Amino acid sequence: MPLNQIPRLAALLEGHAPQVRRPSKATAIAIFTLLGGMISMAWVLVVGWAIFASFGLACCLIPGGLYSFIAGIFVTVRGFQLLGKNSVQILDRTGTAASLLIGGILAANFITLGLGIVIHVLLRSQEVEEYLEANRSKNT
Repeated sequence: MPLNQIPRLAALLEGHAPQVRRPSKATAIAIFTLLGGMISMAWVLVVGWAIFASFGLACCLIPGGLYSFIAGIFVTVRGFQLLGKNSVQILDRTGTAASLLIGGILAANFITLGLGIVIHVLLRSQEVEEYLEANRSKNT
């Protein structure tokens, strides 16, 4: 049986390191980031309804709603990037997106606050740290 018919074994014999599998916590980070961004953008509808229902008296909510929408765009883009194939280069910079989600408290959005905290906790987990370290050493 020729060696090229067994690609995984051929790669190991040629000196290539085995591929590091993405841990489930990294996938959870990507999904939570995407979900948080979408909720953050949709929260503008809730804020708009509150302003409309109060006959404009709750206009102090407008800056928080704008923050929520703009941050939601950035976080949603980051979530889509994390679901892609080359997500390991982006994963260690996802803390910024999680902090933007935590900032959703300015718009009274407790859902994104919780998601941002969960993402920060998952980013600091040992499984994700080992995954990032293994890919850093492979890329250098």
